[in-house]
Amino acid sequence: MSRTVYLDGERRVLAASRVLAEGGEAEVHDLGGGLVGKLWKAPDHPDYTGLPEAQAAARERLRVYPAKLDALAALAASGRLPAGAIAPTGRISRDKRGVEVIGFAMARIAGEPLHAWSEAAARRRLGVTPAQVVRVLLALRVLVEAVHQAGVVIGDFNDLNVLVDGDTPALIDLDSAQLGGWACPMFTDRFVDPRLLGPTAPALAASRPGLGLARPHDVGSDWFAFAVMAFRSLVGVHPYGGVHRPPAPARPLPPLERARQGVTVAHPDVVYPRSAPPLQVLPAPVLAWFEACFSGGVRVAMPTHLLAGLRFATCSGCGLDHARAACPRCVGVTVTVPAATVRGALRVVDLALTALAPSTVEVDAGDRAGAAWWWSGDTLWRRGVFGPERVGAVLGGQARCWIGPAFGVGFYRAGGLTVGFLVRPDRAGLDDRVALPPMRGQLVAAHATLSAGRAWLGWTTAFAGRLHQQLVVLDRAGAVLAHADVDVAAAAVDPDLAWMAGLAGAVAAGDALFVPTDDGLVRVELVAGAPAVTRTFADTRGLVGPADVLHLGPRGLDVVRAGRALRLELTP
Repeated sequence: MSRTVYLDGERRVLAASRVLAEGGEAEVHDLGGGLVGKLWKAPDHPDYTGLPEAQAAARERLRVYPAKLDALAALAASGRLPAGAIAPTGRISRDKRGVEVIGFAMARIAGEPLHAWSEAAARRRLGVTPAQVVRVLLALRVLVEAVHQAGVVIGDFNDLNVLVDGDTPALIDLDSAQLGGWACPMFTDRFVDPRLLGPTAPALAASRPGLGLARPHDVGSDWFAFAVMAFRSLVGVHPYGGVHRPPAPARPLPPLERARQGVTVAHPDVVYPRSAPPLQVLPAPVLAWFEACFSGGVRVAMPTHLLAGLRFATCSGCGLDHARAACPRCVGVTVTVPAATVRGALRVVDLALTALAPSTVEVDAGDRAGAAWWWSGDTLWRRGVFGPERVGAVLGGQARCWIGPAFGVGFYRAGGLTVGFLVRPDRAGLDDRVALPPMRGQLVAAHATLSAGRAWLGWTTAFAGRLHQQLVVLDRAGAVLAHADVDVAAAAVDPDLAWMAGLAGAVAAGDALFVPTDDGLVRVELVAGAPAVTRTFADTRGLVGPADVLHLGPRGLDVVRAGRALRLELTP
C-alpha cells in the first residue's frame, strides 16, 4: 500500500509501512534524509466517519493551512522563530504543480512526548529523574517565551506536541498555532484554559455538547497549559485530578466544570489518589503559585526562580523523591522495611528486582542478543532452532506485537484502518484476521498481557482533544470475547471503570486479569460479555497502585514499584 505525493514538485512514493505516527488531524510519514511529512487527513478519512464536525474541520484545514505554512516558513527564515519550534521546510501536494496542498515537510525530531514524563511507569522505563524534569521545564519555558516573542500563540498546547530528547524540548504541530489572522479552533480538555470555555456554536463544540471555545487562545492560555504540564511532570497528578465527592446534596462536577470553578486536586471535597506522591513533595511557595494559577485565575509565566530553586532528594526510608528539607511522607515517622509482613490473609515479601521474569514480552526492533522475537523494518522475526526465521511482514506502520506463553498478539495501522494479528511459536506467518475495533487519532500508549488461552490488548489514543482507552479481550484463535471503550477522564471518576487506569501494569492469569489500582489489587473477569471487577483484594490497598507493574510469580503475584519489588502471597 502506497501513495504518490509531491514535495515542492519532486515526486515521492509514501509506503504505508513508513507511517511513523498518526494524530487526530494528520499522518506523519518518513521522507528520508532527516525529514518527515505531515499529511492532513481528508474529510472522508475513516477516523471522521459519522463525525460531521470533524469532516468540516478537515475541509477548513485543507483550505486555510497552506497559506499559514508560508507564514510559518517566513518566520523561521527570518530567525524570529526559535530553533526548538519545528517549522515547515516544504509543501507536500497531491499534484506536481503544487496546486492542491495536503501537508508539509519538517525536520525529523527524536524524543519522547512530554506526556510520558508524568506517567510513573514510563518515567521508570525512560530513566527520567526529577532533576531532569526541572531542566526540561526550564528549557520549555524559554522556548515558549521565544515563540510568543515571534508573535505566535501555540493555542492547542499539550504534552503530546512537546517532544523531549535528553534535556531538550521541541514544539511540533505548529501548523495549528495561532498567528496573524489565523485562529486556532482546537483545544485539549486536559490543558485548555477554562476561562476560554463557554456555550458555543455546535460546529466549534468539538463533540462536547454545549461547551467549546467562547474566546480565542492567547498568551495567558499558553502559560496555563505550561503550568498544567509542569504540575503533572513534577507531581504525577493532574491539577484537577482525584475524585470530586462533595457533601450531599451537591453532585460531583465533571472535569472541565471543576476547572472552570477552580476545584483543584487539593480541594477538601476531592479525594486525592492514594498511589500518588503527596503534593507536599513540592515546597510551599511552589504549591502556592500553582494554587493561584489553577484556582485563583493567575495567567502569567511560571516564575523561573520557583523552578530553578527545586532541589530534589530521595528519601532513604520510603524512596520518595521530594524537594523539601525533610520527607513529607516520613516526617515524624520511624520507617522500617521488614523482609516479610502479614496483612490478614496476605503475606508480603520483599524481592530483588532481578528475580522477576515477565510472562508477556513486547517485541522490540533489532536482533538483540538473547531476543527470541524482533522487528526488522516491517518484518517480524524469531529465533529458531537453526537460526533466524522470518515470521511475516505487516502492510502498515506503527506495528506492535506481544508474545505470551502460548501465542502472540499485535496490530498495525494502514490507511486509517487498524489490523490485528496473531502469531504462534509453532507456525509461520501472521494471522491478520483479528477484527479489532477502529483506532481513531494519535496512539499514545499500547499494552498487552497474555495467558495460555487469552489476550488482553489495550491502547490509549488522543482524538478531538480527549484521551480514549480501549480494551479488547481475545481468545487464542483471535475471536473477540469482549470490548470496552471509555473516555479516560470519565472513567477515572467512575467507580466501575476506574480500574482501567492500571491496565498498563496488569497481568493475565487463566481467564482472569489482575490489575493494580488505587484501591489495591483487583481481579477482572468477563461478566455478561463485558470486563468487570469480580473481586477486590482489600489487604493490598496501599501496597499496589495504578503505576505499578504486575508479574506472575511462583507463589503469587510480584509487584514492581519505584525502586522496589514485592511478592504478594495469600496465606491459608
